[in-house]
Amino acid sequence: MRTSKNYIMTVDPLSVTDIEKLILVKQTIAKNNRLGRLSNRYTPSRVVVRGRVPVSKDSGQYSYDRCGNVLGGIHNAERWDIYVYAR
Repeated sequence: MRTSKNYIMTVDPLSVTDIEKLILVKQTIAKNNRLGRLSNRYTPSRVVVRGRVPVSKDSGQYSYDRCGNVLGGIHNAERWDIYVYAR
């Protein structure tokens, strides 16, 4: 169970339908940000893609850096977690 309120979904980077869903989320947030600029009470949002379950370990025994990101970036991850944060 996820504890973050900002978590949206998990994406398989090898699945075409999952990548299309990710693109749709990014486009929706971008449109909301553009339309929100017209209002007085506007808080922009951003989409963050975090890699999970590393494919290979880069530096010896460690797979993650001190911030919890996968070493080698999202290209070294078996799945991606998608979060939407307010800026």
